[in-house]
Amino acid sequence: MNIDYNRINHVCTKIEKGFNICNSLPIVAKLTSPLRIVAGKIQLIAAAAIGLGVTIAIGVEKYIKSNPNQERVRELKQLQNYSLHHMSHGFLNMFRGIGETIMAVPSMGLLNALTFLPLNLVQDEEFAPINQYKLPAKPAAFAAV
Repeated sequence: MNIDYNRINHVCTKIEKGFNICNSLPIVAKLTSPLRIVAGKIQLIAAAAIGLGVTIAIGVEKYIKSNPNQERVRELKQLQNYSLHHMSHGFLNMFRGIGETIMAVPSMGLLNALTFLPLNLVQDEEFAPINQYKLPAKPAAFAAV
């Protein structure tokens, strides 16, 4: 299993940067803030589906196969950790989108510009996600089956 976690993280970071920029602009924020909620839902659901599939695959590999492949189980656990990380990002994107929408709709995005623009400009990497995407954690050693 060869997954390019860096590429996935790069794409997700670019998408979040795009939302951070758009949601800091008056009028535009009114349109893009609700889209962040949808993107967060998609990220949460996709990560949950992958996590469920990987959990089933781990169970099959460890408990059903007569000769489990420990390296494969380790790789699957790494992917499972990664899916949990993206589930939390999806939830946080939904939560932030709700907050941005609440601020953007009545103020035509002006409140977003006053709140989020300064926050995004003072970061080391402007407009980057506050909660950075990370490489999946290597699972701790586990007992042989």
